[in-house]
Amino acid sequence: MFLEFLRIPDNLPLDRTAPLMCAGITLYSPLVYWKAGPGRKVAIIGFGGLGHMGVKIAHALGAQVTVLSHSLKNKKMPRGWELISFMLHQIQRLLKF
Repeated sequence: MFLEFLRIPDNLPLDRTAPLMCAGITLYSPLVYWKAGPGRKVAIIGFGGLGHMGVKIAHALGAQVTVLSHSLKNKKMPRGWELISFMLHQIQRLLKF
């Protein structure tokens, strides 16, 4: 028996939709579990694929978001994300990698 939990519009290709759904629930679930939202602070490590999705979801939930990254190249946030702070962490140097 097939249960339909989410309808994907016909005009969205599955090969592009599935990764977003996977990343979305991977980040959405813990953010909701830990009650991310207005008045709460969230730190996202990295601004890559999952980190980018985490920032978008936490921001949409109303949380104050900080991105932790080891590179300044990711410091420029998309337009409209001025409230998101950015911290450069140098964990490699601290751990002597």
